[in-house]
Amino acid sequence: MSEVDDFLAQTMPRQVEAEKAMHNGDAGPRLAMWSHGDPVTLFGAWVSRSGWEEVSRTFPWLASRMADCFRLRGGAGGGRREW
Repeated sequence: MSEVDDFLAQTMPRQVEAEKAMHNGDAGPRLAMWSHGDPVTLFGAWVSRSGWEEVSRTFPWLASRMADCFRLRGGAGGGRREW
């Protein structure tokens, strides 16, 4: 297995669970995956923030506006998968 494959095998399950949780109102798993040290920046469709203090307050706010995640689509490296 390549380094990329190893990385994806370790990261993608956590990412999928973090996204499902986020879309069901729980920002905790996403917050756990992000660097807590500066510099850190969030570029988003709704808001953009800079610095861990701002970013860490923003994810719970975003999660509170999401609900009912039933399917995620994605695929690293150009592939497409449904979870």
